[in-house]
Amino acid sequence: MVYWLCKECTLMSYPRIGHWLGGRDHTTILHGVRVIQKRINEGHKIADDCFFLRDLLLGNRDSYYWGA
Repeated sequence: MVYWLCKECTLMSYPRIGHWLGGRDHTTILHGVRVIQKRINEGHKIADDCFFLRDLLLGNRDSYYWGA
């Protein structure tokens, strides 16, 4: 989820995110983002947590997820 949040909330590239998260390879970050995005698209319960944290990090207090 951290990889997905980094991609959603910043303009950093996959290699840059990997660097900041302990020197991970960009393909590891890409895979992680894809796994979370697939789960979100499938309606997995993790979606609510992802959207809540994204909105919290971006300061979007008008979000539906703040009431959860």
